[in-house]
Amino acid sequence: MKKTVQKKHPVKKTLRVIGTAVAALFAIVVFYLAVVIGQPTPEAIMEMNPASPSQPLLQAQLPDKIYDENDIPKLLYTYPTPIMRLSLCTDIAFIEGQSYDVAYEGAFARVCEMTYQSMDGGTLHLKTIYPKRAFSLIDLKGYTLSPMLGYSLLHLNAVRMDGTNTIRFHVEGEEALYLFTMPKEYLESAPSLLKLCQLEIPLS
Repeated sequence: MKKTVQKKHPVKKTLRVIGTAVAALFAIVVFYLAVVIGQPTPEAIMEMNPASPSQPLLQAQLPDKIYDENDIPKLLYTYPTPIMRLSLCTDIAFIEGQSYDVAYEGAFARVCEMTYQSMDGGTLHLKTIYPKRAFSLIDLKGYTLSPMLGYSLLHLNAVRMDGTNTIRFHVEGEEALYLFTMPKEYLESAPSLLKLCQLEIPLS
């Protein structure tokens, strides 16, 4: 008795592709409205994206800086959300990490930055911004929005912006904004580099 092999329906595959493209386009539209069309006033931001009780603003903390990747947990002591870092890789070296506060909405937002260097000397810069509504803390100077779709960062659809010498990818996570900046000549290897990103969970 012959087994019947069910073929994947081409329509389902097409719909899946369209759905992915729409989700990526939606991410770009949201980012464009929140960031690129001018910087809204704090009052407007509060109306569009009111403060969540689960994401209160912070009291000031002294900045902290590390030069050893093994010390990343130290930055998590005062950080309220997961921070983005690169997974261990033999051809990428950790340079430094830092956590610091920025005045925001009458209190403080918190930023964590990680800097790495590839074997050919290129700098990879990762940034985590808390709270996730703090779009105004993203520096747009020298960057233009790219219409290119299909990038994924932390399993989320990423928005790409192009600078003179660098490209930057952005996603809005559940608790923070995540940015990854790399040299423009790394564009072809960007998807592979984005896959190296992971979240380090705050210590309980």
